[in-house]
Amino acid sequence: MEPRISIVYITELAAYLEARGIERDHLLAGTGITPSLLDDPRATVSRFEVHRVLARASDLSPPDFALRLGHRMRPGHHGFLGHAMMCARTLRESLKTLERFAGIRGIPASYRLVETGQGGELVFDLTMAVGRQRRSYLEWALMIALAPSLQHSRPREAGPGRVRLDFPSPGHRAVYEEFIDCPIEFDAGCNAVDFSSAALATRLVNSNAAVREFCERRCELLLAGLDSGEGLADRVRNRLLEGPPPFPAAATIARSLHMSERALRRRLQSEGTSFRILVQDVRRHLARRYLQDGGLTVDEVSRLLGYSEPAAFSRAFKRWTGQSPSACRVPPRLSLIHISEPT
Repeated sequence: MEPRISIVYITELAAYLEARGIERDHLLAGTGITPSLLDDPRATVSRFEVHRVLARASDLSPPDFALRLGHRMRPGHHGFLGHAMMCARTLRESLKTLERFAGIRGIPASYRLVETGQGGELVFDLTMAVGRQRRSYLEWALMIALAPSLQHSRPREAGPGRVRLDFPSPGHRAVYEEFIDCPIEFDAGCNAVDFSSAALATRLVNSNAAVREFCERRCELLLAGLDSGEGLADRVRNRLLEGPPPFPAAATIARSLHMSERALRRRLQSEGTSFRILVQDVRRHLARRYLQDGGLTVDEVSRLLGYSEPAAFSRAFKRWTGQSPSACRVPPRLSLIHISEPT
């Protein structure tokens, strides 16, 4: 079972674009999401439905839309996760909360705080293949990571020391400099936000132990809900879907589930499956999704699924489905542009 994403993100995007003259019906056309769904704050959508909406937004709006959307979001947009981050005692605690619970909102990014003697870096990357929308997704993920350190009421010393991004400098670089008060490096080879030790230890202005404890408890319950299913196999599938390929080893999955690798394999066997079979199941599922969603070549899908060469992926896909990957691939959707007939 894949993580679901709150409709609130799409609702906020639609409101942002409506203010710029783009109607929600136009934004949602062909995405599988109906305008009426945006009126239900408890609704959720799949990551692939969100991807189609963001692809439409990219076609219809300026290239800085994801950065501006992420900047305007407030803690409430991220539910219990957002409130737990804002009410943390320190910036370090806030970032660790994001690292642990990002999955409960279906945010298609993973975060990891790596600390050293001089401070720490929050490393982040996407957990799904998004093709040409990669920069927009990373901009959205970046603004979520920066939310506690960029809030208007924060102590100045809690700000980031440097932002590093692995893509080229975009044409809207000035928007980055407007929102982020620190050096920004592009083509950096990684995606990370650097903080000093003093910044990580800074007490947040909105710190509230009671609210944080309540919100984190709810986050724990939601996380447990993601892990719960018909058995251990469902939980392993969820772990495999959480991060970008290459898929983690059985030992890594076992540690994340607080058990030994031997116990993991024994329990999977009792459920009539194995770790190898589950990896293949996830690969097959993602292969169909990537090929049918369009925007990715067969070679790109092969690399995303961890195959050493496209030929190996093609053989595996044909064994699963009886068809070649090319036969199942849906061409990228074309933008709906009105072209007048020549007079």
